[in-house]
Amino acid sequence: TVTGPCHQVENCILSPNFPQQYSSRQTCEITVAAGNTRQLYTPSFATESRHDWLKVNNQKYSGSRSSSSPAGITPTGTITWSSDSSLNAAGWQICLEQAEEGEEPPVSTSTSDVHDAPSGDGDSSEGSVTEAYAGWTVDGPCQQVENCILSPNFPETYSARTKCEITVAADNTRPLYTPSFA
Repeated sequence: TVTGPCHQVENCILSPNFPQQYSSRQTCEITVAAGNTRQLYTPSFATESRHDWLKVNNQKYSGSRSSSSPAGITPTGTITWSSDSSLNAAGWQICLEQAEEGEEPPVSTSTSDVHDAPSGDGDSSEGSVTEAYAGWTVDGPCQQVENCILSPNFPETYSARTKCEITVAADNTRPLYTPSFA
């Protein structure tokens, strides 16, 4: 289970407001299922060094170097997040290795607060960006995080009349994976 402003998306937990900066004085607790044997990997990890902490197995992690993240750790018990009252950073995304067929999830799943796309052909170009990654381009206010695309303001509600266009390269051979779609 996840308590506090952190969000779970399938086998990943995101810091509050990720991929945007988290706020000051925030805390989260993530309870890992008993008997977990899967390791963490960290697609993104950037916190205020020595002040904002992700604590895994009683070890504190902070900063933005790959060695400052909990990648490769097999978590047990409770993972905690806390930010102090000063500087903030982009935050983090920690994920557990994918489960084998039939294996129970190591973190209790919860339903994200997402909604059906608005009807009509609304057009919102405010905050529009075009980015390229992994053989696609994103045009509009959707956010790109590593090899994922998030609807605007995900996991919170997006605004009405918002439009994003994702163009996939013609030679793409990779399948589409949708960890959260509702």
